[in-house]
Amino acid sequence: MEEKVLKSISLAERCSKYIDLLSGTEKERDFIIKILQEIDNPLLTYHLHPVSVIYFEEKYTYIEVDGREYTAFAMPYTYRSSVEGRLVDNLDELNEGDILIHKIPEDVDDAKFILLKAYERGCLGVIFYDRVNSPRRIVVSLEEKYTYNTGKFIEIPVVSIPYRSGIELLKKVGKRVRIECDVDYRDSIGYNLEIILSEDDRNILVSAHFDHWFTGFLDNCLGVGVALSILDDLFKVCEKFGVRVVLFTAEEFGIPNIASLYWAWGSRSFLQYLTSSKLLETLRFILNIDVVGRRPCVYTTRDIYESLNLNVEFVQSAPYFDTLNFEPVGIPCITISCLKDCWDIYHTPLEDFNNISIRYLKNTIEIVESILRKLYENNLEIDYSIYISRCRRYLEEIGIHIQSQYRDFEVYRNVRSVLSRNMLIKSVREYEITFSENILETLKKLSEDGSIIEVSELGTGLTLLRRPCKTSYMRFLNYFKDVVRYSIRR
Repeated sequence: MEEKVLKSISLAERCSKYIDLLSGTEKERDFIIKILQEIDNPLLTYHLHPVSVIYFEEKYTYIEVDGREYTAFAMPYTYRSSVEGRLVDNLDELNEGDILIHKIPEDVDDAKFILLKAYERGCLGVIFYDRVNSPRRIVVSLEEKYTYNTGKFIEIPVVSIPYRSGIELLKKVGKRVRIECDVDYRDSIGYNLEIILSEDDRNILVSAHFDHWFTGFLDNCLGVGVALSILDDLFKVCEKFGVRVVLFTAEEFGIPNIASLYWAWGSRSFLQYLTSSKLLETLRFILNIDVVGRRPCVYTTRDIYESLNLNVEFVQSAPYFDTLNFEPVGIPCITISCLKDCWDIYHTPLEDFNNISIRYLKNTIEIVESILRKLYENNLEIDYSIYISRCRRYLEEIGIHIQSQYRDFEVYRNVRSVLSRNMLIKSVREYEITFSENILETLKKLSEDGSIIEVSELGTGLTLLRRPCKTSYMRFLNYFKDVVRYSIRR
């Protein structure tokens, strides 16, 4: 175990020295070559899958007020710009031509919704100051929903600054400030690295992404280290089924058309490869490792958690990881992550060796080994009847009766692919990105919640529910039951 911990850390340190986003750079190929040299093994087959990406490069960003310059960091999709305006710290008091300074929200992805409100008021720029004394990178856009539709660069600068700089700038509220920002975007090629240990008509995929903001030690250099440190364990399970390890590019950023659903682009491209090559039909399980080094949890669905009898904290699947591309097509997935305990340093230079726990890293590797052992002992089968039985009542309410055996994987995958959805929930209080393993059950509950304004599907932007919600839910059922009936019966 100690050897695996040391190897994970060593690989993470090599990965993290390529600071600030690898996708689409020459450094990405250098990193992949070093990884292949590290794990050189004649029993393995390697494939590099090219991925069209957009590369982000910040040349300079700074804020000037009272003759003093403050270093700042651009948030993608900010474009090059130069603006000057009155500094305001209250969104409600913002007027056209002002520049807003605002504390980064607890859920850092909500920065985009603050930007949207400021932009609607004619704001010239937004400065986010952090709750830690460090800059932070979060991708923001001017599209409320998260879709794969073509987007556009943000015409006003959106930047981040450390906490201390923020406190100093708050003292300058009411004065004129200037933001200078020069950011370059260019089309390029990234690479998914596929390592094939063995092939079979039933396969599992172990995955991690290697691109990262700043040092990215926890997210996700250490995840890459863990995925590669367990190769010997993976060789043991090759006796019963095929095994692939895939390191994804462009998880943090990179989709060429500047879409508002900007993450997990490398894995989306790999899904397209699996589909076109008919390999998706053989895929039975995905074990994804993303953000590790602190207290680990397993993000999965209740049926998988119960079927494998895992002795670790359970968190309902969330569309923050590369698994967001695979769960909606019905593939059983687990992501091991400490994301819940990392928001303080997430996407900052503070992600380094000094901010991890060796004890929790060891625990993470033990969990990975435990899951692989259970999959081996179960012959890669989970109890498919758990999920089917839970969905059965909701399906019967719209006239769908499943005739096949509950333990049949094809039925299980078919039903999950129809009912699984990644969603954006907009309420009077907040926005929430979430995953539903049974859209019928989820929308029925949401239709009874008086605070819900709209529910849309990630990726397509399709509106699933809208006020008045009970009426909207009935319209959804009338449309969806025919889609479900056709999909499941075929």
